[in-house]
Amino acid sequence: MWPEGPSRFAALVRLAVAVAVAGGLLAGMLLPWLGGTGMLVRQVKPAVLPPDLSDSLPGNTRVLAADGSLLTMFYTNDRVPVPGDRIPDVMKQAQVDIEDSRFYEHRGLDE
Repeated sequence: MWPEGPSRFAALVRLAVAVAVAGGLLAGMLLPWLGGTGMLVRQVKPAVLPPDLSDSLPGNTRVLAADGSLLTMFYTNDRVPVPGDRIPDVMKQAQVDIEDSRFYEHRGLDE
């Protein structure tokens, strides 16, 4: 079936070249789709988060004297961070339901 000797080697070299050229053409055709999508995402995302999304919650800042007595307070909100285990389950469920009422059915991967 396959020729022996130098002509077999030449056929294998031609096959290898054809595979390399086909791979290069395929990569060239897919580059705009894959590379362009990445460049688009990099252009669209904000470089800096808006101040509304900062890590700290606006709350009361208390300025204390050296002896620990309160001198003054800043801001009008009096917020105290609460750990998750102190939040009732019904409140957690309500927060999730606001966004996606079927979250516990599909666990974040909705079809």
